[in-house]
Amino acid sequence: MQEFMSRPKQKNYRPETAPLRRLFHWEDFLNSDLAIQLFSQLMWTTALVAAPLLATTLVVGLLVSVFQAVTQIQEMSLTFIPKLLATAIVLVTVGPWMLKRMVDYATTLITSIPQHF
Repeated sequence: MQEFMSRPKQKNYRPETAPLRRLFHWEDFLNSDLAIQLFSQLMWTTALVAAPLLATTLVVGLLVSVFQAVTQIQEMSLTFIPKLLATAIVLVTVGPWMLKRMVDYATTLITSIPQHF
């Protein structure tokens, strides 16, 4: 009983969370190395999934800009429509790979929860 009556020497002590603190050690669940590793995997997967769309839009935009500079045509829809079509073509062709990559990442993350905690 004395264990529950004694107050731990903590700066931001809240008595209502004392039983939870004794039951769960929150610092054991997620350490900084694991958080950095998971965040790194997330950023790498995001970059890989977004890269085909971004690269296609960049190349098409650059080609259209060069075409506009050479012909001196300054039509706004001329830049928008080719990018839209190229993005749609890339989504149709590379979309299944992108979806598989995202599903694999989510599956790996969810199945590794018991290992991490």
